[in-house]
Amino acid sequence: MDKGKHDKYYLALGKFIDAFSRAEAAVQVVLWQIADIENSVAKAIFSGTRTRIAIDYIRRITEAQNQAIPQHIQDAFNHLNTINTTRDNIVHFGASENDDGSILISNRLIAHTEKSLKEFPISHVLLYEMSSDLATITVRLISHFYGRPDDESDEDWAETLQIAHAPFRYKPPQPNNTDRKTRKASGKSQRQRKPSLE
Repeated sequence: MDKGKHDKYYLALGKFIDAFSRAEAAVQVVLWQIADIENSVAKAIFSGTRTRIAIDYIRRITEAQNQAIPQHIQDAFNHLNTINTTRDNIVHFGASENDDGSILISNRLIAHTEKSLKEFPISHVLLYEMSSDLATITVRLISHFYGRPDDESDEDWAETLQIAHAPFRYKPPQPNNTDRKTRKASGKSQRQRKPSLE
């Protein structure tokens, strides 16, 4: 990978991981709020709860209270779960560089069958799109469940709401089954190499 692309990718990756951690924290504090227990107790109970499970808890508690989660919050939870899956694959599978210079996330090293193979393209652009969506999700959750801070001006609150209701940018790529079948039929696979860290 050329140095320019290398730097763009890893800078975007770092920002993505940071944005994801902030969204995780937002889900945690929303769970504490929905559970209606003191923060010190909530930390003892929910510490280490994974994001998907925390979202499920929020949904179940809300249902038990005979309340409904607004659609824009449901959309935020669903999109966060989608990004979470992509994040898990990036972290656990790592990135490989194809001969054409594109970057691929793949479990080819550990996939025991062709059917279990998972591959999708990634780039600094996609990482920035996910980071932007994570910021939107974080602001959407906090502004909805905690409301407007007492010291926030009308102008700042309007800007907060604009961020909170921004459309999501990231569209998860679908696995390219056609290319996979073509590679299998030809008995060839595109050579991949790990991006250099130098």
